[in-house]
Amino acid sequence: MGAIMSKRNALVAFIKVAGPAFGLIRTQLPRLLTYLEEHPEVKDQILGMVSRLAPAGSLGASPAALMRQVEVLREQVSYLNASADSPWEADIAADLGRRLDNVEHSIRTVDVLTGRQRRRRLRSIRDYLTGLTDQILARFINESVEDSELGDERGRGAIEP
Repeated sequence: MGAIMSKRNALVAFIKVAGPAFGLIRTQLPRLLTYLEEHPEVKDQILGMVSRLAPAGSLGASPAALMRQVEVLREQVSYLNASADSPWEADIAADLGRRLDNVEHSIRTVDVLTGRQRRRRLRSIRDYLTGLTDQILARFINESVEDSELGDERGRGAIEP
């Protein structure tokens, strides 16, 4: 029981440090922790993705930081697309990819703005990307769990992103 509590405490501390982009995880923490304790095969996959998003999201609203976050999210959307089990899931993954394309385009065009306009636009992009991150993260966690459960039934583990 002590090992479980120390893992739980470490995960809680990490999520608190991860910042506002992980509001979804904070609200779903008890359910997520229970699931990760019951299914350790997806723990590394999910925590690996979250740990790569945390540094990307904590760099602020500079164009480089936002582009880095988009790159990390693209990897997760690629995973969602590859593991889509239905046309509906494939459509959602494609929509998320298009939304990331739009964010990337917005980041590239911000250079033509000046001072205050540029800062406001970057904050706006960051806020939108935070919401998109929550959506992608929720889908990624659900898909990882689903793939793990299907993998258990078929005698294999979750698909690696």
